[in-house]
Amino acid sequence: MNAADDAKTGFGYFVNLTTIFGLLSWISLLVSHIWFLRARNAYGITRHRMASIAPFGLSGSYIALFFCILIALTKNFAVSAYDKEYGNF
Repeated sequence: MNAADDAKTGFGYFVNLTTIFGLLSWISLLVSHIWFLRARNAYGITRHRMASIAPFGLSGSYIALFFCILIALTKNFAVSAYDKEYGNF
């Protein structure tokens, strides 16, 4: 795909799409885990009754969610900030 400049640009778009969809998958997984823990606490199920637990629990999910959102928002900042085609940010 890298024989021409247009193919190189297209390949870059596919790489960016794949990575942003991977990040969105992680974001949805972390949100689901946070809501699962909230529901588990609402029903009064202790962590000792679970077959397995997350090593860092709820705080680890919030921290990971923060970093995933941060990466998703700033992933292509260089493209939008410095590329003359999209304007000067």
